[in-house]
Amino acid sequence: MKQKNTWMLCLIVIAMISTATTSWAIDRLGYIGQSYFMPLVIQPDKNLGAQHYQVDSAYFLSEQWAYGINVSIATNQDQRVWIATGPEYYMLQDSQLTPFVYVRLLYSILPNGDLGWSMGFGFEYNLGSFWLENLALKTSFGLRQIFFQNQEDQILLELVQLGIHWSF
Repeated sequence: MKQKNTWMLCLIVIAMISTATTSWAIDRLGYIGQSYFMPLVIQPDKNLGAQHYQVDSAYFLSEQWAYGINVSIATNQDQRVWIATGPEYYMLQDSQLTPFVYVRLLYSILPNGDLGWSMGFGFEYNLGSFWLENLALKTSFGLRQIFFQNQEDQILLELVQLGIHWSF
């Protein structure tokens, strides 16, 4: 009988811990939004790359960790469509200005299956204090490397990425 009580106590403790760690989800489960970024190609030739319009979404795994999926479309001559996926880490919680870092894997849907990676940092500014509760402005800066199949690889700086997101 004592062994059953010990197992029951362990199950109750595990249930309490899992409930405590997922209770944040009521406040912020994910976000969806849009952004725009302009890259600077630094290798092989230094020039401004094709600007991208991007649809962003993420699911929060914990208070500080989110897993994002983004689809970006080049708005200039490039006409590439990319999908990017990877984790995001938010450093401060319950703050109007929240710094974050991200790492993403890139895959070119159109025109072919080029691969790449991206990493960077940014800030999320919550507009809830004076406008809409779940609306936030996001800006980020990063580094991106693309491994092309039919041309020379590129290293790009994501100069400015500016977007607006709604959390749910």
